Amino acid sequence: MKRLLLMLAVAGALWSAACSGNGIVNPPPPVGKYSKASLNGQYAFVTNGESFTGGLSATPLARTGSFTADGITPKFL
Repeated sequence: MKRLLLMLAVAGALWSAACSGNGIVNPPPPVGKYSKASLNGQYAFVTNGESFTGGLSATPLARTGSFTADGITPKFL
């Protein structure tokens, strides 16, 4: 009986820890002197989530891509 209670307590603690919070993690700002011109080279990205297009139903959304940055700060007209 003690073993069952212990397992239930551990399972409850793990479930509570996994389901708490809103899932938003704010990374710390980068250290050093960076600018848009520091972005140089080839980069790849992957993102996924859900898209709510009205109503309560969610549509899965996934994007992948790549880009090459040349370190030149864009000039806006």
